[in-house]
Amino acid sequence: MIQSYGERILVRIVEKEAKKGPLILHDEKKDFQIGQVVSIGEGLQYDGEGFFNSMQIDDYVYTRRYAGLLIEYDGIEYVSLDTKEILAYSEELK
Repeated sequence: MIQSYGERILVRIVEKEAKKGPLILHDEKKDFQIGQVVSIGEGLQYDGEGFFNSMQIDDYVYTRRYAGLLIEYDGIEYVSLDTKEILAYSEELK
């Protein structure tokens, strides 16, 4: 299993696609992407008083479309993000 290192967060990008009949439509106008948190680096897990924030594994984060560093591991694409690149997060995807 791949793990995040230092002060970075590893996410797996979740593609939201609209289906219209047999066609899959991608939203090219979208300026952000949504990722599911896979790993939180050990540098962010503790701030001396507890966890760095309430973000957990499996939460969803919103980032700019091309934020972070793309990593392919075991055939799956991940993005390694700095906390400054995260715009918002949510416990569930709607």
